[in-house]
Amino acid sequence: EPEQLEQVIEQAAGGDGRSRGPVRTFCGIITDVDRNTTKSGKPIAFAKIEDFTGQGEMVIFSSILDQVQPYLKVDKVVLVRGNVEVRGGTVKVLAKDITPMWKVREQMVSEVVLTVDLDQVMTDELQTFQQLCKQTDGNCTLYFDVDAPELRGQERLRSRTYVIEPTAEFMRGAQRIFGPDNIALRGN
Repeated sequence: EPEQLEQVIEQAAGGDGRSRGPVRTFCGIITDVDRNTTKSGKPIAFAKIEDFTGQGEMVIFSSILDQVQPYLKVDKVVLVRGNVEVRGGTVKVLAKDITPMWKVREQMVSEVVLTVDLDQVMTDELQTFQQLCKQTDGNCTLYFDVDAPELRGQERLRSRTYVIEPTAEFMRGAQRIFGPDNIALRGN
């Protein structure tokens, strides 16, 4: 089956099979991985991926398989970029790139925005957050969207002291203090 699929895709695309359908980028969780070898001896992988809207199958050719192999594990959340085809209600993605979410955050996030209601945040929580910022020095600008009774609305302030790295530890700590709905990551 892998050989037939590869042949059909290559013939239809007029080359390496990676130029069919629109290129899309989406995020999902890997639910199944099957590795195989084509008749020509090249490795190929198939992976099922799911998100909140449904599921699809990724086809990963040998040209990128070596690079993305460490990320092809069940229960891993990844960002996929590839050519998308829909046939008979089934979604197939010819993967061009697969990036784990920790790497996405590291490479693409340039700003962290925290919404802060000064009436609800305690002084000791702010001190805890300050320590957290000191421990996660990085390259992302930190902004605060501040709500306070004396302001006419929300006001955005940029931290002059901290430039942080939105690590998993930082995100967990910020969520505990400010709540999960009050944190936004912005990319470049």
